[in-house]
Amino acid sequence: MPTQPLDSATLRQRINQQRRALDSAQLALAGQALHQRLIQHLAIQPQRDTPLHIAVYRAVRGEMPLELDALHQAGASLYLPVVQGEQMRFAPWQPGDVLLKRGMGLLEPASQEFIDPTQLDRVLAPLVAFDPQCQRIGMGGGFYDRCFAFRRDAVRAAPQLIGIAHEFQRHDALPVEEWDVPLDAVITDAATYIR
Repeated sequence: MPTQPLDSATLRQRINQQRRALDSAQLALAGQALHQRLIQHLAIQPQRDTPLHIAVYRAVRGEMPLELDALHQAGASLYLPVVQGEQMRFAPWQPGDVLLKRGMGLLEPASQEFIDPTQLDRVLAPLVAFDPQCQRIGMGGGFYDRCFAFRRDAVRAAPQLIGIAHEFQRHDALPVEEWDVPLDAVITDAATYIR
């Protein structure tokens, strides 16, 4: 008898418990494994005339960590999310810049200069669950779906939306809502999935 797919709330609860159970050594190993796969996928080349503009995040609560310093040293221009009410925007950031705790209690750049999301080349998005078709379930706030809704309604190559996750966050199929913006790829510590 086929099993019923988990609803989004149950899935969030289950995976968030798994992520919180990871210790710092496990997170560091997973982050290193992810970094090699990520650099290959991003194809960052320091000799480019213009750097890649990449939206990133600072991992919290067991999210897959990103090696932000290494991405910056590889020649990428990095942008961190800033939450303003129901909207998410991206402000430039580089190692050493001041970060302030605000919005949803996350550390955000002090800068109030923002890049238009259509000007980003890549977006590295944390997630709670994903499937091999590159559908994503986030924390439930809808920030990424609202920010990149233009990707749902138009054929547009940029920015490339890349989910970042632990391999255990993969599920065979996820429920899809009409407002969901699918990812172009998901990269984990063990595999790369392309839509």
